Amino acid sequence: MVDDSSCEELMLRSDSVSWPQGRTRDLNKGSYGAVYPVKVHGFTCIAKRLHDVLQDAGPADEGVVTVSEKFMQECKILSTLHHPNIVQFMGIHRAKDSAHPRDVSLIMEGLYIDLEQFLENHNQAKDTVPLFLKLSFLLDTSHALVYLHMHRPPIIHRDVKAANVLLARDMHAKLADLGTSKLLAFNPLSSTKLTNCPGTLGIMPPEALQPSPAYNTKLDVFSYGTLILHTLNQEFPLPCEVGKARRRGEFQITKRQAAMDMLSSKHRQLHEMTRKCLQDNPEKRPDMKYVRDELDRLSLQHPCNFTTFYDMYRETEKLKRELKAVELWSSRMQRLQTENGLLQAEIKQTGDELRLAETQLYRGNDVAVKLRFRYSKDRTS
Repeated sequence: MVDDSSCEELMLRSDSVSWPQGRTRDLNKGSYGAVYPVKVHGFTCIAKRLHDVLQDAGPADEGVVTVSEKFMQECKILSTLHHPNIVQFMGIHRAKDSAHPRDVSLIMEGLYIDLEQFLENHNQAKDTVPLFLKLSFLLDTSHALVYLHMHRPPIIHRDVKAANVLLARDMHAKLADLGTSKLLAFNPLSSTKLTNCPGTLGIMPPEALQPSPAYNTKLDVFSYGTLILHTLNQEFPLPCEVGKARRRGEFQITKRQAAMDMLSSKHRQLHEMTRKCLQDNPEKRPDMKYVRDELDRLSLQHPCNFTTFYDMYRETEKLKRELKAVELWSSRMQRLQTENGLLQAEIKQTGDELRLAETQLYRGNDVAVKLRFRYSKDRTS
């Protein structure tokens, strides 16, 4: 249950937030909420709101209450975080006319697109995303994770994936969706018994999949290794079943060997670091500070040219919009041509019917003249 007293300072004024009409323009839907575009003091932001079914649930619905608590946990965690590579928390909003104690929305800064969508948009032409930009995405995300892991108390994100990395219009990346995050009361490298399978199953390390899991910040390091593969290959590194992989002692790495093999020659510098991140044993994985420093060193070898790429990307997006407009115009013209063809056919049919009517009228008039002539002739005789 949402505790008004604990989050009163996070509440935004009702008149500062304007929703789209009917709240129907949802951008995305998750397991416990939908995301909407909103305006806060005139600026475009994003609002995450619990589903209505979760708001209507009663106190006996323990699972729903847990979901609500996770939602509020995300709000409270975000309110304490201030980092350029973490999505900025704006506040909590409750509608004036709402009677639901859980009818609250988490308001965040509005960003352009998530990394997963960006990679999918360029999946057919992978060379159009330069290596320096991929390294920049990864480096920005590593900065965010180092900040979380060094936080007091430390925070495990527990769902590090491309869909949770948002991109601003200047192509800088920000980590989002801290709904599954967990505060640690101990040293970030000491394992703690926590919830199993907290995030996306495909990016979870072995220790998180145990019946009674105990893990630490190294969980995020493993998931980050899958993010490296996803970003560089522009394909999600789905784990595959490999028969004798466990006996070789590199089960998780071997399950993703196909993704590892896809790394091109220009990505080989990240090959060894990715392998370290995907180790089964968390003690063999590096911490995020090491990963960040390695990426920082590699990024110096591939100078950024954000202005050129951003201009090119903006021009590409403009051309896409223009092409879409042309396609819509062409579709409309085809529809008008079809309608014109149908109209011409109706005009032709109407003309044929008119000519037929004129012919019948002419024949009728001819018959009438003959009858009148015969009638007058009969009278005179």
